[in-house]
Amino acid sequence: NNDLQIIETTLENLNTGFKNSSNEMFISFTNSLIKISDTVLESGIDDQLGQNPIDENGNLQPCIFNKLYAVNKMSDIAIVDPINFLIKSNETCAVITNYFSLLAQKRQLDDELRLLACRNLDSVVKACANSGFSYKNDDLNLLTESCVLNSLYDFITGIANLPYSNELLVINCEVKMYLQNLDSLKSIIDKFGNLIKERWDVVTSMLNFPFIFITNYDQPILNEST
Repeated sequence: NNDLQIIETTLENLNTGFKNSSNEMFISFTNSLIKISDTVLESGIDDQLGQNPIDENGNLQPCIFNKLYAVNKMSDIAIVDPINFLIKSNETCAVITNYFSLLAQKRQLDDELRLLACRNLDSVVKACANSGFSYKNDDLNLLTESCVLNSLYDFITGIANLPYSNELLVINCEVKMYLQNLDSLKSIIDKFGNLIKERWDVVTSMLNFPFIFITNYDQPILNEST
């Protein structure tokens, strides 16, 4: 289909164009994408928003029938240039991490969407680790470990701070996110542990989260979950 090819080419050019853009423009784009994502995820089938490509005033509308598009697109653009847009920018790194963290914390969302947010953050974090730690540069390595470990820590802390739930499906979902997060941490430590110099306190804190989780929940519920 010619229309689909045009759309795909346009999106490829968009990603390529980001490599030559400023950090300010990148932040502006991510904030716009977050706004679209929030609007789509909070809309219902009965709402008029997004039912048609344009509204009655001729303004383009986000499509509410593809709620995962913005979630996946965020991870795509985040790894276009991890060093310049994330590792060297605390603000952008925080924006991306906060976006995926808040999605994962919303228990009213579908479990698969929450798990997707977790997986996408992990893919962004791994891309940062692979890019930043690939250079023999002490300053860049320190920035990389801060970006990577703080993102993982902030994500898992957000899940840990949620109110306790007695719903088995909720517990299952959040256990999976814990395990996904810790598995990403393990793979990064296995590959780049010799380059991590200052943030081992964050690593230790993350390793303690499963014990806190087990302590806070009733053991019979966890046994049923597992």
